[in-house]
Amino acid sequence: MNARLGGQRTDQLLQAVGEQLRRTCASYPETNDLISRSRGGEFAVLAPGMVHEEAVQLAQALEATLHSLHETGASDIDPVACIGLAPFSPGDSPQALLKLADEALARAENQPTPGWVCLEQGVAAVAADSQHVWHERLDQAFNNGHFELFFQPVVDCASAQRVLHHKVISRLQDGQGEALPAGRFLPWLERFGWMPRLDVLVLEKVLAHLRGHDQVLALNLSAATLADPKALQRVFELLGQNTALGPRLVFEIGEEQLPEQAALEQLTRRLHALGFGLALQRFGGRFSMIGNLAHLGLAYLKIDGSYIRNIDQEQHKRLFIEAVQRAAHSIDLPLIAERVETEGERLVLSEMGVGGIQGQLVGEPAPWR
Repeated sequence: MNARLGGQRTDQLLQAVGEQLRRTCASYPETNDLISRSRGGEFAVLAPGMVHEEAVQLAQALEATLHSLHETGASDIDPVACIGLAPFSPGDSPQALLKLADEALARAENQPTPGWVCLEQGVAAVAADSQHVWHERLDQAFNNGHFELFFQPVVDCASAQRVLHHKVISRLQDGQGEALPAGRFLPWLERFGWMPRLDVLVLEKVLAHLRGHDQVLALNLSAATLADPKALQRVFELLGQNTALGPRLVFEIGEEQLPEQAALEQLTRRLHALGFGLALQRFGGRFSMIGNLAHLGLAYLKIDGSYIRNIDQEQHKRLFIEAVQRAAHSIDLPLIAERVETEGERLVLSEMGVGGIQGQLVGEPAPWR
C-alpha cells in the first residue's frame, strides 16, 4: 500500500479501517478488546463463542462498512479489503488457527470476485494443503533461482542526483512475469524458518552483482540469520571469499531486530575485519541507546519513516529528528531518512543537516538499470 498510495494516505486508510472495524464489531460483544492490526495491512479479530451464522453476518457488515471507504476516496480499490473467517475447534493450536486464517484470506483474495470467505469446520486439511503449496513453491524458487533483486536509490538529501548507495530488496517471480513483493512471501518464509536461507541466497546474488559495476549496495540481515550460527558462518565464509568488495557492501539490521550489545559488538568487529560495513535501519524507538553506538563504527543510521512523514508540518517530529541529529553528529554517525515522499519533507531534512534520503520521492525499487 505504501508503494501504491504513499505513506500518508496509507496511514490514514489503516486508521480508517481500524475505526470501521471497531464500530462494526461493537455490535458483537464476543469481539470486545480483541481487535488488532496483525502485520502490514492485515487486521485480526477474535470472536470466542461466535457461531457460524453470526460470523457470516459480521463479514457482510464489515464488507458493507468498508465499501464506504472506497466511496469517500479513502481507498483507491474496491473491495477495500478481503475478509477471511476461520473456525476454531477446541484443542486447535494457535499455529493451526493462523494457518486456517491464512487459507481463508487467500481464498477470499483469489475467488473471481474478491470479498469474504468463511471456512467451515473440518477444513484444516485444506489449509495444510495451502501451506504445502507455498512450501513447495518457495523451495522450488530457492532451487531454481526465482528470487530477483530489486534496487532502491538512496541519495544525498541536498543533491538528489548524487546516489549514496542502492538498497537491495528481494522479489519472487510468480511465473507470469510479475515480481511478487516481499509482503506476499516473507510471512511464509518466517513460518518455515527459511529467512536465513533467503539471506544467504540474496547475499550470493549481491556479491555476483557487485562484480559488474562500481556502485555501493546495502543489504538486510534478518534476526533469524543473526541467531543461526550455521547461516551466519556461511555469511562470513562468503564475505571472506570476496573481501575486495567490502568497501561497496553495507549490511543493515532493523532496530527491532538488534541482538544483545555484546553480540552486536562481535558482529561489527567480524564484519569490519573482513572489510564490510554495518548500519542500523528503522531507527527511532530506541533513541536512548544511541550513546552505545559510538564505538561500533557504524556506516550510518536510517531513521524510520514514521518519524519523517509530514515532518514539514508536525513540529514535534522535527524536534525529535533534531535531537537525533545532534546525538549522531557528536559521534560522527551519518543520518539517512527513510520513506521520504514529499519535497517539503526533503527541504526540512536538508535544512536540518540529514545526509541522505530514501523513498518514493527519489525512486521506487526496480530492477538494476
